[in-house]
Amino acid sequence: MSAIGGVRKLGALVVSFLMLSVITCAQEGPSKPSVQVDFRIEAIRYIGHFSADLTALQQKAAKRFAKTLADRFGFLGFTTEPQRTKLTITLANVSPSEICRLDDAVCPKETILRLVLEQPDRPPTSYDGWTYLDRQDFFVVLGGVDEEVENLDRVGFGKLNVSEVMVRIFSRVQLTDNAHLIWKPASGSGSPKTGLAGMTVPLQANILCADQHSVLVMRSEFPQEFTTSKKAELAVDAQGPFVPPDNPPDDTWKKETGNLFGIPSADPPRDRKWDSWEPLSAISDRDQIRITGVFMYQYRHMDTGCSAAILPSAFENNPGREP
Repeated sequence: MSAIGGVRKLGALVVSFLMLSVITCAQEGPSKPSVQVDFRIEAIRYIGHFSADLTALQQKAAKRFAKTLADRFGFLGFTTEPQRTKLTITLANVSPSEICRLDDAVCPKETILRLVLEQPDRPPTSYDGWTYLDRQDFFVVLGGVDEEVENLDRVGFGKLNVSEVMVRIFSRVQLTDNAHLIWKPASGSGSPKTGLAGMTVPLQANILCADQHSVLVMRSEFPQEFTTSKKAELAVDAQGPFVPPDNPPDDTWKKETGNLFGIPSADPPRDRKWDSWEPLSAISDRDQIRITGVFMYQYRHMDTGCSAAILPSAFENNPGREP
């Protein structure tokens, strides 16, 4: 083989490899949001005991917590690498009185795992309700770095109120800012109208892996006649992958194939006020509706894979699910 022929073959191989890389990246599509995990220690006895190994303990605990959080809250990615969204976990003491100072190593205090979530252009959110050790356990014997990382993970997550942390912290992480409403022809006589079939989140359902008991929150803005635009948060039941019917009302349905699909919640959470879906269907120009974010409010992790698809056509003749 000539040198020129060898170069041509090598060039063809390089081009083929680049094309394959581009195709692979295109197939992967958007990924779920990633959260940086940082671990800090402020608890007085831990600072004294691990004075020479404090950095090692913090780094190993951060990696362990990132792994366990990813297992518990699979709709988010967790890493110790720098990210725009950051979760700081601090092992800290809570003083029971003014005379029991935080820097007093002999006064028994509650030990907590404090969470602080930081995101660009949003105020930080904190949560102090995760108890690690009660006051009577303040003087528990401390071991080495690896033993304490194991204890922090095993004991700590054994006491975690998953539902509360989900609502207070992780429901504030935005999944996407470009979800789409899916419309359908409304049944009945008279002039043609459109009703709301549901919402698609431009992330593959198997990335978020939420079952049909999970609840999304759609934050949106839509115009109102003679008044200022209305801002609303609406509860959406996660339904699995979006599979258009054989004869969709328009081409927009086909473009959403494979994305996470949700429908207006028939039974929204009761611990807060939720705006109703009716005003959305009353808007004459549906293109004026602006979705500003989608969040996971309630999350149930699938143990055996993600939800099967529920066809949008299944709701077209179900009056109980109409918005």
